[in-house]
Amino acid sequence: MSHGHCYLWDPSLVRLHVGSDLAIGLAYVAISLTLAYLVWRAQGEIPFSWIFVAFGVFIIACGTTHFMEIWTVWTPVYWFSAAIKVVTAAASVATAIILPPLVPRSLALIRSAKLSERRKAELEANQEEIRRLNAELEGRVRARTAELAEANQRLALMAAIVEQSSDAIVSLNPDGCLESWNPAAERMYGYRMEEVRGRSVSILALASRAKEIPQRMARLKRGERIDPLETTHVCKTGGLIEVYVTLSLIKDSAGETLGASLIARNITTHKRSAEMFQLAVEAAPNAMIMVDGEGKIVLVNAETERLFGYLRDELMGREMEILVPPQYRDKHPERRAGFLLAPQARAMGKGRELYGLRKDGREFPVEIGLNPIRTEHGTWVLGAIVDITERKRADQEIKRLNQDLEQRVMERTRELSAANDELEAFSYSVSHDLRAPLRQIAGFSRILEEEYGPELKPEASSYLQRVQSGANHMGTLIDDLLNLARIGRRSVLRGPVALNPLIEAALEMLSEECLGRRIEWRIEELGSAECDSGLVKQVFINLLANALKYTRGRDCARIQVGQMTLDSERVIFIRDNGAGFDMKYAGKLFGVFQRLHTAQEFEGTGVGLATVQRILHKHGGRIWAEAEPGQGATFFFTLPGSSVSIPGAPGEGRLEP
Repeated sequence: MSHGHCYLWDPSLVRLHVGSDLAIGLAYVAISLTLAYLVWRAQGEIPFSWIFVAFGVFIIACGTTHFMEIWTVWTPVYWFSAAIKVVTAAASVATAIILPPLVPRSLALIRSAKLSERRKAELEANQEEIRRLNAELEGRVRARTAELAEANQRLALMAAIVEQSSDAIVSLNPDGCLESWNPAAERMYGYRMEEVRGRSVSILALASRAKEIPQRMARLKRGERIDPLETTHVCKTGGLIEVYVTLSLIKDSAGETLGASLIARNITTHKRSAEMFQLAVEAAPNAMIMVDGEGKIVLVNAETERLFGYLRDELMGREMEILVPPQYRDKHPERRAGFLLAPQARAMGKGRELYGLRKDGREFPVEIGLNPIRTEHGTWVLGAIVDITERKRADQEIKRLNQDLEQRVMERTRELSAANDELEAFSYSVSHDLRAPLRQIAGFSRILEEEYGPELKPEASSYLQRVQSGANHMGTLIDDLLNLARIGRRSVLRGPVALNPLIEAALEMLSEECLGRRIEWRIEELGSAECDSGLVKQVFINLLANALKYTRGRDCARIQVGQMTLDSERVIFIRDNGAGFDMKYAGKLFGVFQRLHTAQEFEGTGVGLATVQRILHKHGGRIWAEAEPGQGATFFFTLPGSSVSIPGAPGEGRLEP
């Protein structure tokens, strides 16, 4: 009979038993499978893993009994169920028998596991410490790497400096033998590095100075202080060069000497320049003195010894004030300091008289030129001193002679002025005295012609006309002479005068000369000038009258008045297209009574241009002319003190008959 009858086939009770047994059986199966998987995956790693196999068999057997309980609910297979239970009992008994001996081993395993955990914790702590130390080490490595990179960069920079240096840089071993040098050393001495490596540095020195560098190295090793050295070295070619040598030891961090470095600068040119400078100073005709920033004498020449009476050794290192008279010494340091604040080449004491003091106490006048000299010790001053005693005497003599000359000139001027006054008075008197006879001659000749003209022979009438013409010409000549004399006596009254109105007034006075003629005028705007309006008006009258007279032979006369700039000077000109003249006679043009044309060609007295020249000379100006026969003439004149105005558009006009 199945177990279902025992449950009275109660559905709920059946479901409860079947569900429970099914769940237990499945759980046993799952546990067994898990143990089997564990043993398979951990082969050889889990101690006494066979116990897990026994547990698996026991659990799977227990699970099978629960499956049998489900089966027997409907089918009464109790013998088979019993067989399963026997197997389960065997597995249970076997597991129970073998399990107790495993307890000590399990406890040992547990203790070992705990120890392993502690070791694991310690290991993790150690690993953490290792990681920290590694991080710290990495930081140190990075810092050291950065330091090394910076050091390498500095080394590269130093190497570049050494390579590019214009000075010879040489490294020596402790024995004073050459180990390396830079390209500048090769250029300076002519040796390649391979030629000198391992050789003594004495190959660069003169034979008489072969031990110079080794001895200085020995002194450095003894701790002595040595200064740079100026010496002579020998090149590969045998040529000699002057060098400025600096020697220093090379030591390691422990203070051990590794060698020495030698830096040599070629000062041959500099030394020759210094020697030439010394020779130039020594040969200078002036006293040359150089003082340092503190005012102490560092250089003098032979002329200084001669001029001041001191020996050279007596002046070297002394203050400059020893050569300055006592009354000027207090202010001299202040003036020297003022010069050094703004040093530039200049004369000392400009506008003041300067004196020097000789050793014997005598003072003498001097001129001093100062020049700042830039040195490695600061700004020094080079002074050139000239004894001007003879010049002062000469100046005084020239001054005395000038005073005598001025006195003589004044006396001569008074004499000439008196003579001119007498001459002008004589000319004026003679001109006036000549007028009466001329008037009588002209009057009686006119009366004869009027009353006895019909009775006179033609030849006699011609004589009378010639007498009248000569008398009239003589009258005009006397008038011109009187006018010239008046101009000579008249003082110049300068003032700002517009020139174009003077030209218009002159043309108005000459209007009768323009009647019946075709004349083209080109008169530019001349602006104004500082002059005497009356006298300059006479200049324009005479020059325009001259242009009108000598253009009578032209169908259309062209006369231009304008101005231009010549060598920054204002020049006014009057140009015509008249008869002109030969320039070889230009020297006679402005002389009194000098004429370049005959009276039959053109009338005139030869006084007009002389009058113009006198007026312009009284203004401080000048006049000249340019001409060509048959092509016209141009007269140029200047009026000093007048400004150059910008000419406007030339005005044009035409006077018709």
